[in-house]
Amino acid sequence: MQAAFKQQPEIVSESISATVAVQEQLKYAAAITKADRAAVYAFHNGQRMMNGRHMVKFSCWAEFTTLARFIRIEKHKDVPIARIQEICDALMKKSYWEMPSEETVRGTQLAAWTAETETKSAFIQAVYSADGIIIGFVVIEYLLELIAPTWADRAREEVKRLSDKVSLVLDIELK
Repeated sequence: MQAAFKQQPEIVSESISATVAVQEQLKYAAAITKADRAAVYAFHNGQRMMNGRHMVKFSCWAEFTTLARFIRIEKHKDVPIARIQEICDALMKKSYWEMPSEETVRGTQLAAWTAETETKSAFIQAVYSADGIIIGFVVIEYLLELIAPTWADRAREEVKRLSDKVSLVLDIELK
């Protein structure tokens, strides 16, 4: 019993260290892309159905935002992946999804999600474990106005870099 207790502070310390490292990366990504919010989401087993199958959900694990009204870490917990099915499909097929404007999601299930989150433009990249499994995603969001077309390429590059950095932190720090 005592041996298990001694490991607990190490787990907490590693988690704090990983969170701080990721938050610094999010802050940097938001700054150089002029984004309003950058965040990391993780997929997880929210619960089981009556037949024993897992219900996959996602939660915000870390975020940086320039405005307090866009803090979503508490609201985005245990969200069924059906809320963002189109994004999940794109991540599985090509590792990324982007929404240069709200027009991208008009008439889809995502329209409600983006209206609720006030997202005008977004760039999302899958986060992978060392063994190649998608474990979550990173997002760079523009909430006050559309991304300027001249910044879109920079946002695409940065969300990919951010995904690589977060993948390393999650795989190394939280094993």
